[in-house]
Amino acid sequence: MPRILFLIFMIISSTIAVAAKVMPTRTAAFKQTQNTSGTAEERYTKLGDDYYRQKDYRSAIAQYDLALRVNPNSARVLYWKGFAQISLDQPNEALATFTRLLRVAPADPASHYAAGYAYAILGRHQNAISEYRQAVTLNPNFAEAHALLGDSLVSVADYRNAITSYQTAAKLKPDNEFAWRGLSLAYGRIGLYDEAISAAKKLISIAPTRVDAYSSLCWYYSLTDQYQAAVEAGRLAVTNAPDNYMGYTNLCRAYNDLSRYKDAIDTCNRALVLKPGDGETNFYLGRAYKGSNQPARAPALFQKAVSGLLEFIKERPNDADGYYLLGNAYNETGQDELAIRSYTKAIELKPRFPQARYNLGVTLCILGRKKEALDQEALLKTIDTTRAARLLQIIKSQ
Repeated sequence: MPRILFLIFMIISSTIAVAAKVMPTRTAAFKQTQNTSGTAEERYTKLGDDYYRQKDYRSAIAQYDLALRVNPNSARVLYWKGFAQISLDQPNEALATFTRLLRVAPADPASHYAAGYAYAILGRHQNAISEYRQAVTLNPNFAEAHALLGDSLVSVADYRNAITSYQTAAKLKPDNEFAWRGLSLAYGRIGLYDEAISAAKKLISIAPTRVDAYSSLCWYYSLTDQYQAAVEAGRLAVTNAPDNYMGYTNLCRAYNDLSRYKDAIDTCNRALVLKPGDGETNFYLGRAYKGSNQPARAPALFQKAVSGLLEFIKERPNDADGYYLLGNAYNETGQDELAIRSYTKAIELKPRFPQARYNLGVTLCILGRKKEALDQEALLKTIDTTRAARLLQIIKSQ
């Protein structure tokens, strides 16, 4: 069976908690002659290819089906039919097509890549991991499969192995933006913020208009107390994507950290126009009002933050940052025990999370639980001596 040649990247979707997806595009090996003569299979396949390029995926599938009537075992046609189904938001149908493809070409890494892609969209990440691993076993130089293996490993919170996959993808293709985006995300998830910042900067050097890179950079700068740098990254995020709420949310937080509360209020309100009810944004807006001369407006916003962040962690139960923010919101609403639970969960998910350990220690200290606070101080000392010293000073002052 001839190898299925394909694959360069194009973005089809991305979110804060989920890795950007990629789709195959036609390489030189897939270009068709303008001559429509040839076998019936070739004519139907060419028409399908033409419709695919025009993004008329239903017509493409109809032509591919005609080609498959002539040759049910055409791996190439099955491959492109499946991705046309993906483009129509038909992942179950695509998986059925790719399952046929696996039977036709089980030794081809492209078959396993395609099946992994469908499994990942369906949220069946362990199946996706298995298929992507088979793809890179068959072809260790398959950079795209390494990158998407990393994405699925992130989805099951296996961040260390995800980092290895992304590093391999980046080594194979140094300008692969998806590998660097994944590295930035995975490093951030385990609290290696300097490495996350470096990866985000590399991503920006490759794709300077990617808003998610600037938003991530803004977040990491804030977590490492580089507040002015966070503001600059946040400004670039909203400049490159003025309709993306997350850039404004991150910029609002950075303004709060610099006590620029008026700017924070304006920026958070812009984010809430784009995404009303967002828990994180409401928390930062509450902080801004609390820090300005309008503290009476803060409590209602902190309550909204709790509600929104509870929804967030329901959708993303492995997101340590979500639990950390929820702990902050609980603190602001006087629910200290719930704050402790949230910080503890954040640390469980991300042991190298100095901000969560610091806030947990402070909360325990306020509740008179100094021994437990000192335990957090001792653990914090191993990852952030500056915050540990600050926490110890608070404990001694009580």
